[in-house]
Amino acid sequence: MNAPHHDPNYDYLGAESIRERIEAVIAEIDGVRHRAHEDIEYIHRMRVASRRLRAALDLFEGSLKIPDFKKWSKPIRGITRELGMARDADVQIEFVEAFLKETPDDTYSQGIERLILRLKQHREEQQPHVVKALDKLEKSKVLGELEKTVLQIRVHAQMKGARIDAHSVRKRARDLIAERVAHVLVYEPYVEQEEKGAELHQMRIETKRLRYALEIFNPAFGGELKDYIKQTKQVQELLGQLQDSEVWIAYLAKFEEEERAKTIEYFGHARPLARVIPGLHHFSQAQQARRKQVYLEFVACWKQLKERQAWHELLGRLVELSKGELPEPEAPAPSTAEQGSTA
Repeated sequence: MNAPHHDPNYDYLGAESIRERIEAVIAEIDGVRHRAHEDIEYIHRMRVASRRLRAALDLFEGSLKIPDFKKWSKPIRGITRELGMARDADVQIEFVEAFLKETPDDTYSQGIERLILRLKQHREEQQPHVVKALDKLEKSKVLGELEKTVLQIRVHAQMKGARIDAHSVRKRARDLIAERVAHVLVYEPYVEQEEKGAELHQMRIETKRLRYALEIFNPAFGGELKDYIKQTKQVQELLGQLQDSEVWIAYLAKFEEEERAKTIEYFGHARPLARVIPGLHHFSQAQQARRKQVYLEFVACWKQLKERQAWHELLGRLVELSKGELPEPEAPAPSTAEQGSTA
C-alpha cells in the first residue's frame, strides 16, 4: 500500500520491524550451517525468521525510501525457498517416524520404513543446497547492508520524535489489515466445499499474510491484537494441516510408481514391491482419514468464528483503537516479532 504522504512514524515501525527480523535470521545462520543435522529446530527457526522478514519487506516496500528494494529481497527469497524444502523434509520424516511407532502391525512396517529411507535420502540431498544458499546470502552482504539502511531510517525517524503507536500509524495499519481480512473472506464461499482444495490452499496463504500483518502492527496498538493473532493462527494451522494431507496423498501415489520403476529396474520384475505396498496404502488411507477429520475441524472453527462475528469484531476493534492517542508507554516499544515458532 503506497503512502499518501511521507510519515516518519510509519518509517519508524517499518525500519524496526525489518531490523528485528534481520537479527532473527542472522542468529540462526551458524546453527543451520553446522548443526542442522543434530537439531532440526535451527532450520525451522531460520525459515520462520526469513518468512517474517520477507513479509515485513513486502509490507513496507511502498513506503520506506529504500532504492532497489527488490535487490534486497531476492537473496532472502532464495534462502527462504531452500530452508522451506529442507524443513518440509524434516517435518515429513518426523511425522512418518511417529506414525511407524503407532503402527504395531508388521504387515505395514516395510512400506513405511521404505518411505522414511527415501525421505532421509532426499533430506541429505537438500543440505548442500541450503549451505549454498547461505553462502550466496552472506556473500551478497544483503543482510548487513539492509540492516544499516533501516537503522539509518530509524534514527532519522527518532530524531523527528516518531512513535510506533502514533495515530497515523494505527490508521494506516487499520486500513491495511482490513484489506487483508477482505482477501481472506473472498474465499469464505469455499469453506463448506471440501473438494475445493486449491481455493482453500489460497485461503491459507491469505490468512498467513493477515497474521503477519497483525503481528507487525500489534505494537502500534499496544499489544491489543494478540487474541486476533491467535484466532488467525488457528485458521491458518488447520488449513495448513489440510494442505499437508493433500500433499501426502498425491505424493504417495507418485512414490509408489517411482518405487515400482526402481524395483523393476533392479530385479527385472515388481514382485518384491509386494512387501512394501501394504504399508504405503495403509499410510495413504490414514492421510485420507486425517484430511477428512481436519476439514471438519476447520469448518467447525470457521462457523464458530462466524457466529461470534470474529472478523467484524477485529475490524471494529481496529477502528476503536485508531481513535485518539494511546497512553505513553512505560517501557520501550515492544518487539514487532510476535513470540511463537509457527510460520
